Amino acid sequence: MLRSHSDAKLLEEKLKENMIPRNIAWTIFLCFLAAATFFCAQRYVKRNKKKLFKALSPKERAIKSLDTLKNKDFPSKGLYERYFVALTGIIRFYLEEEYNIKAPERTTEEFLLEMTQSKVFSKGQKDLLEAFLFQADMVKFACGDSSIEECDKAIAKAYDIIQSTEI
Repeated sequence: MLRSHSDAKLLEEKLKENMIPRNIAWTIFLCFLAAATFFCAQRYVKRNKKKLFKALSPKERAIKSLDTLKNKDFPSKGLYERYFVALTGIIRFYLEEEYNIKAPERTTEEFLLEMTQSKVFSKGQKDLLEAFLFQADMVKFACGDSSIEECDKAIAKAYDIIQSTEI
């Protein structure tokens, strides 16, 4: 217990000397709050990246995927089979999303049969898809030779397919 009024004043002065000034305390608090807000925002974007990606239309998503594949530059590394597997996968998923055709689960022959029975595609679109898929199958399954030029032509056809099949 304090003995006198002077002891109480002395204690109060010592506490004031050891305390952080108010404006510095607020500054530290606001810095902590800003850091916490930044951390939470970063986590939110990271967790919802897939949802944000799904907001794209099938055409936009396919074009973005083709651009990404092009930037991976598989042909210059000699990875032709891997390139064509990815390229046809992009087109098949695009057709499934855009037209509800189960292209990824079907062989090329099954897909082309369904496509010929469909009234969604014009003859030109069907011919373009057929040539594209058969060329890719030759590289993927028949160990057909390919080149960087052939890969460039194939991705150009893929872009054409997406542009020509736009609803």
